Amino acid sequence: MNRLQLEALVYSLVDQVRLRHPVEDSHIELKREWIEPLKAARILAGHANAARGEQIVWVIGLDEKDGVVGAQREELANWLPQLTTHFDGTAPDLELDLNVTLDTGEAVVALVFDTRQPPYLVRTGKDPYTREVPWREGSRTRSATRANLLQLLVPVQTLPDVEILSGKCFAREDGQRDGQRFAAGEVHLSLYITPRTQHRIVIPFHKCRGALHIQGASTFIPPPRLVFANDAQPDRAVVRPAIVATPSEVVIDGPGIVRLDAYVREDSESGEGVAVLMETDSDIVGWFELMPIGADLSIMLKVRFKRDRSPNGNPRYPRWILVDQ
Repeated sequence: MNRLQLEALVYSLVDQVRLRHPVEDSHIELKREWIEPLKAARILAGHANAARGEQIVWVIGLDEKDGVVGAQREELANWLPQLTTHFDGTAPDLELDLNVTLDTGEAVVALVFDTRQPPYLVRTGKDPYTREVPWREGSRTRSATRANLLQLLVPVQTLPDVEILSGKCFAREDGQRDGQRFAAGEVHLSLYITPRTQHRIVIPFHKCRGALHIQGASTFIPPPRLVFANDAQPDRAVVRPAIVATPSEVVIDGPGIVRLDAYVREDSESGEGVAVLMETDSDIVGWFELMPIGADLSIMLKVRFKRDRSPNGNPRYPRWILVDQ
């Protein structure tokens, strides 16, 4: 994750918190303030152990209940060294920290931790159990069970690197029924996938999910239907493509390009979310989760699109342009 991606993620989290949407998960932690180092060490260790090698993000100064509270980045210089002293051995590495100023003028601090050296132990400071391997379960932290410890010993299937080469989003009218206008939306992403091992990777469509959100709006957009499509480049000779999309999955045997398509269509039970796309000037944010067979972790893609207002645009087919990742 680079600085631009982290900043975009923070803006998305703030939008979701303002809409009272839950955002904390196995990769995201929100804190309204710099919490006491010993308590923070236990929570961080549990979060890092459960992440099993994936990056985790903490945002200080943002709370799911109270919204944007604000935090001072200067406190990080004192807080982090105190926190690491409570670890027995290696602590999760701080890979990136970023001060993000919001539209209200308040600032939050985003921290990205590397978790590739588990298990992470903390000193409890209490007898007779002076060491603990914490584990995150949902939104709480507890001691790791035997099953959790075995998970840490089993090698995690290495996920492939995924680079978003290009993307577009657009909406279109989808007819009228009973005097009500309906619409459909589409997202198309061109992905370059590079496996990190020699093993075949299979991603079935039923293990994929996505979400689209109009930034700053409370309108519900139905979950999109996700499919993969083979890269169509007739000018490039490919004897045997390393990535093949079938009607039910994508099969990856080597590096190559594949297209991820997301389709969402209005119906009478979905609210007005898709129809609003025909009028809004706001950014569109998308989240896509792809789960390979046999993997414990998923591939997470987050994208942002800005409305295309070029003179040659057709108002009946509004388009959005992918923001640089």
